[in-house]
Amino acid sequence: MNIFTIPNILSLIRIPILIIVIYFIKENNKGLTLFFLIIAVITDILDGYIARKNKMETDLGKILDHVVDKIFFNSVAFFLYLFRGLPLYFVLILFMRDLISLFFGYIIFKRGKIIASNLSGKVAGFSLSLLFIFYLFDLPYKTYFLYISLTLLIFASFVYFTVFIIFWKKTSEVKRNLL
Repeated sequence: MNIFTIPNILSLIRIPILIIVIYFIKENNKGLTLFFLIIAVITDILDGYIARKNKMETDLGKILDHVVDKIFFNSVAFFLYLFRGLPLYFVLILFMRDLISLFFGYIIFKRGKIIASNLSGKVAGFSLSLLFIFYLFDLPYKTYFLYISLTLLIFASFVYFTVFIIFWKKTSEVKRNLL
């Protein structure tokens, strides 16, 4: 299996982009921060699109995309907390949510499955991107976007947890029937 596919490379490119975004947040260069945030969002959209369109979807690609997204969002949130006033409680909730998500994802992976992204997770990720822009530019109504993003994150977490429970029950039943 070739791990150096275009979708995987697009996922990995977000790591150096993240370093650039953090640098420009720290330097208070809003225009270049926004530019590289947009590049990161485009690479995130393209990796999945290219993988699906060209039948290049792999378990590694799904895992890589999720892990890079979590690293990216949490890092940007932390630096927006440090330099642009994003509330610490939001950063901690995002971090705990993603840590728990990775834990449950690992459990499911050990049972032979990977839960793919769904619409609720994509909408929550999009709202996070908008929230970052609102805090980056200190726009009015950023607090409303904070609560909207928080609500969407909680909803997406509930959806993923429900999927986890359903999968857990199904795999438990299969194990019992095999014994």
